[in-house]
Amino acid sequence: DPDAVKRRLEAETGTLLVCAYDDDERTAEYLVPEAIPLWDLEERRPRLEADQEVIFYCACPKDETAQTRARAWRQDGFARAKILQGKRGSATPSRT
Repeated sequence: DPDAVKRRLEAETGTLLVCAYDDDERTAEYLVPEAIPLWDLEERRPRLEADQEVIFYCACPKDETAQTRARAWRQDGFARAKILQGKRGSATPSRT
């Protein structure tokens, strides 16, 4: 539930909310205050533990970009990579 994600972020649990776009224009358009851009996540990657919770989001109609990013991160060993379904903050967490 989106409110649960917001509470985890506010509680500084280490959960990372990530704008899934790799182009600057889309990132600038869809980056929300609680989130970090994809390039920032990639810079942090060597220092992240495999159990790091990473939640990707995008504004795609079927969350395609977020799904692609989360799937790739899970394949790389980050089992807690997820997506936030729906556009920006009006969303529902999912593991798809």
